[in-house]
Amino acid sequence: QLALDPVNHTKRLAKIHLRVTGRVRQRDEHFL
Repeated sequence: QLALDPVNHTKRLAKIHLRVTGRVRQRDEHFL
């Protein structure tokens, strides 16, 4: 399924990446 729809898979990975980086950024700002 993922191989049949690489665009959707990439979008999903990008969304997860943004969520994770956003969480890390919030945590860093909290410690500052």
